[in-house]
Amino acid sequence: MMGISWTEFMVIVAVALVVIGPKDLPAAIRTLSHGLRTIRRMAADFQGQVDELIRDSEMDSARREVEEAIREAEKVEPNSDSGHTQEVSPTVSPTPSHGETLKTQIGT
Repeated sequence: MMGISWTEFMVIVAVALVVIGPKDLPAAIRTLSHGLRTIRRMAADFQGQVDELIRDSEMDSARREVEEAIREAEKVEPNSDSGHTQEVSPTVSPTPSHGETLKTQIGT
């Protein structure tokens, strides 16, 4: 319990009982617990916002790294065509004669 031993806790309860009185002590405890709940909720919200900022910052730095890698790749090879599409195009785009060739090879 927040680093408080049982003897310290009993001393705090005894002092509160004497200072506040037995009649008003339950209301004081309710008020104190409500205040603690509010503080914990605010702390959790703050921690969530900090975590979100950290995630956004990490994503922003990752985005910058990707953009830098793209710029470096464009410097190395400004024209991405460089003959690769010309080698792949005839293989990828089928023509009617290819279909006929396959049918005769398969035997259907």
